[in-house]
Amino acid sequence: MRSVPMSPKEYREFAAQCLRWAVRTRSDEHKSAMLKMAHHWTQAAERLERAAEPSRAETEATSVDDALATTQQPQHSNSGEK
Repeated sequence: MRSVPMSPKEYREFAAQCLRWAVRTRSDEHKSAMLKMAHHWTQAAERLERAAEPSRAETEATSVDDALATTQQPQHSNSGEK
């Protein structure tokens, strides 16, 4: 049994294999099943890719927060003031 999570790339490879089988089969029933499986694997890959990417709003919010933190840091002077 596999314990490592699968990657979107692997899911897409499974989808491609299903498409190859769909092209080769003579049975309409098998072709339909393989096309459905290919669709399933492709959707799963897309879901994983979306889950792995931070949302645009989160990325923009982090950028703004970082910029604010940088501009709001107290300026330290080495002019000898006490």
